[in-house]
Amino acid sequence: GRSRPRFMLIGMVLLALFVCLWIIWESQDGSSNTGNLTRQTASDDGATDSVAAGNRRIARTQVTPGATIPEEALPRQRGIPTSGGSDKRRSAQSTMTGIVSNHQDGAPIQGARVTLSSEGSEEVRIEAVSGHDGRFRMTIERAGRYMLRAKADGFESYFIYRLFITPAQGTLEKNILMTPEVELRGRVVDRHSRGIANASVWIRIERARGFSQSSLGQTDEFGRFRMARALASGDCFIAAAHPEYELDSRVPVTLPQVEEVVVTMRRVPDTLLASLSGRVRNTEGDPIHEAWVRLEETESRGQLSNGLGIPSTDPEGRFFFPRVRLGKYQVVAEAQGYAHAIHGQGNKDLTIESSGKYEIDLILDYQTKIQGVVFNPEGEPLAEADVTVRIETGTGKTSMGVRTSSDGTFDIPRVPSGRHKIQVTHSEYVTYESDLVTPTDDLLTVTLQTGLSLTGYVVDQDNEPIREFSLELFPINSRQDSRSADVSPADGHFRVNGLTPHTYFLSVRPPNADGWFTRFELLESTSVTVVLNRSDSGSRIQIRKF
Repeated sequence: GRSRPRFMLIGMVLLALFVCLWIIWESQDGSSNTGNLTRQTASDDGATDSVAAGNRRIARTQVTPGATIPEEALPRQRGIPTSGGSDKRRSAQSTMTGIVSNHQDGAPIQGARVTLSSEGSEEVRIEAVSGHDGRFRMTIERAGRYMLRAKADGFESYFIYRLFITPAQGTLEKNILMTPEVELRGRVVDRHSRGIANASVWIRIERARGFSQSSLGQTDEFGRFRMARALASGDCFIAAAHPEYELDSRVPVTLPQVEEVVVTMRRVPDTLLASLSGRVRNTEGDPIHEAWVRLEETESRGQLSNGLGIPSTDPEGRFFFPRVRLGKYQVVAEAQGYAHAIHGQGNKDLTIESSGKYEIDLILDYQTKIQGVVFNPEGEPLAEADVTVRIETGTGKTSMGVRTSSDGTFDIPRVPSGRHKIQVTHSEYVTYESDLVTPTDDLLTVTLQTGLSLTGYVVDQDNEPIREFSLELFPINSRQDSRSADVSPADGHFRVNGLTPHTYFLSVRPPNADGWFTRFELLESTSVTVVLNRSDSGSRIQIRKF
């Protein structure tokens, strides 16, 4: 009986101890939840109030004209820091929306494939398909220059080159108007209404600022042609070219209402015809078998079929066109594994001025494959780097480019032999550029280096932060490409990496506003405040260094 009160006393003490511990735990949890919540407001005099809900303390930060805005005074978005945190900034997104419609009647186009690929690359990075109302939507996570394409059955492909997109642009509206295809069919005949085979048919569309001309293919053995092409409405002419015939007259038609077209030609007398032969060889002098050779008439731009001679060169590399009209031509030769060669550029056209026999030789350069890998300064494989080979040949300048894969490797096929330039770019590192001699079997290795950086904020003339804008640096008197800033949508903090000491044009473009430009010399990594001043005397940019 004595032990029962003792057990009851011990139980009451334990219960009281448990209640005390529970109260203490609850109070700590509540303070941790409220003490860290902050609210930022802007007062009328330009100051910012930071109110702590846990202890109700108020700290005021006065922003004076000309002063740098402290990070803690800028509004924050939960989960996104105001500075640093480059990974968060890179995850910012832009959204592109729009409607794909028929250019002629405005009707929406369902099932159109809309794609974005990096400028200079054929690789599709983002894709969307238009719905029944023609609308499409895509999300862009990385700033850069893109090419926008749209394709739909029965319509001409749509392109926009050099489309610059940054996450700061938010939602972009890009409506796409596509031109429907028109079926063109008809015959090419002589003056006795007999069909002319292997005639090249082309269309010339008259416009207010000139004309455009494109091929419709070649006639079959009965002189018939048929082609579905996307052509704009309007007046145009159908014509034909053949080495043994001359065009009587062009046939006028009005698009898109086209009936069967008949093009009449007259035979050229033998006294106005010549023969053309020659050989196709490589740079080592060896003949190239099965090379394709064609003639292109310089003045009329009518293409003559290689079927008029032989489809391809023989084992000795020889080709032959038995009947060629008098005139000026370019002779084009192509073969697998080689870069094409053109005889006749500018004032060097092949001129056939009288009947007889003409002979020329064509030399083709080898093509090679360039393979390599790109590393960052720490020696790790670097993905998403743009590799471009700039090629200069006798026929002009071209470029070929790819983007490195996840393991940093790249592969550029069909590069002609010679001395070229290779360029490797990445938004975080200095651009690499070097001479490249092909053919080469070496695996190229490129290590990009960390360069200078420009960081900061953009404010208006009242020192109010601007959070949505695009910023780009253009190097003056340099072949380097421009550099675009990564902009945090939370606070407008921007960063441009991979810069070199140079003088740049700095461009700032807020949404739905004109661009702002200024000259800026960068000698070291710098943090700045970019002030956009607008007054009656004009607009100008002022840059203040931190």
